[in-house]
Amino acid sequence: MDASDKERSGQERCDKERSGQEKILSVALTGTPGTGKTTVSRLLEKRGHHVLFLTEFIKENNISSERDEERDCLVVDMDALEDAVSDHIRSLEKSIPAGNGNEGKACQEQTVSEKDSVLIIESHMAHYLCDHAIVFRTHPSVLEKRLSERGYSPEKVRENAMAEALDIILCEAYDWCGSVLEVDNTERDPEDSADAVEEILSALLRLREKGLLPETSPADGADDCESAGRDGGNVVSVPDEGAEIYTDDNDACASGHETILEKDETLRKYLPGSIDWSSLAD
Repeated sequence: MDASDKERSGQERCDKERSGQEKILSVALTGTPGTGKTTVSRLLEKRGHHVLFLTEFIKENNISSERDEERDCLVVDMDALEDAVSDHIRSLEKSIPAGNGNEGKACQEQTVSEKDSVLIIESHMAHYLCDHAIVFRTHPSVLEKRLSERGYSPEKVRENAMAEALDIILCEAYDWCGSVLEVDNTERDPEDSADAVEEILSALLRLREKGLLPETSPADGADDCESAGRDGGNVVSVPDEGAEIYTDDNDACASGHETILEKDETLRKYLPGSIDWSSLAD
């Protein structure tokens, strides 16, 4: 075996060792319809990030769902969806190369780029599937205008604006995720929002590298739902064109989520509660 064969064999061994061991950080990009999730996610995808658009994923993988005619929405089998997403993540982990500039380095010295270390899951229900969530926010009055321009019915406009005013998705994310950050997109343009997401992702990866990143699993959230008398098995959902926010427990923002995040200089400015909409008040 010549030197090049040995190097190739060694690299294959490193890739094999890394396969299944290099854990991708799955981060939900969630929020009320109209807050900019899809637009910003498309930009992040163009920048080279791994992005899973959950509505498309459900359709492409024929995830079991039923139509709720009364509520005009779909009831998605979350157990099946979680299994499918987990399979997708495992497949992605195995496909990620060791990265440029790693040739000749020992396996333990090889690194993976930040963009290959994260999977962004985009959906207004993505927080049910991730340990970490970035919640996009928009002032309700601005959100109403956006949704009206999209052609939403007056009922759907009011429903989603009310959900945003009551912090429904933010509270759900608190209930299910180990770390929750929020980005105010009321006046940000999409490029700036994408920059903010990248800043958050970099900070989360730094914390994970230090072993400081708080994590809880969706299974833990399901157990909490059951103990609270709620059904954690299914989530009511439709595409963002007519999304219906579902929650039986609006007390999800209860305390108990104190984390290392508030000590991080970068993440501190994205902690929930830091958004100031006073200048937009009627």
